[in-house]
Amino acid sequence: MDLQSAKERDDMNDTLDSVTSQVPISLADLGRSLREARTAAGFARMTDLASAIELMTGVSISARSLYAMERGEQMPSFLQMVCILAALPTEQQRAFCLQASHENVRARLWCTRPEH
Repeated sequence: MDLQSAKERDDMNDTLDSVTSQVPISLADLGRSLREARTAAGFARMTDLASAIELMTGVSISARSLYAMERGEQMPSFLQMVCILAALPTEQQRAFCLQASHENVRARLWCTRPEH
């Protein structure tokens, strides 16, 4: 990746994170939803999910960070959330979003969609 595209990606992530940080969410519920989606998708170990995320997206999220997200200790960035969803099969993506929607995860993703 060249420096310009890395800079652009970082700028976009900063902008998206500042917008989405204004939406309240329960980290415990988000973590519980992530754990349920991960296990339903067949990722028994966190390292399996981390490997799938990197394979599908090229973005590395450590197993330690994923554990912290599941325990409700860390809020995923917008980029991390998108990458996690990309690594899950479609059915688990839907289940994850539906389970967490009452905590405004869907609103976080919706408010940052680019206009078409």
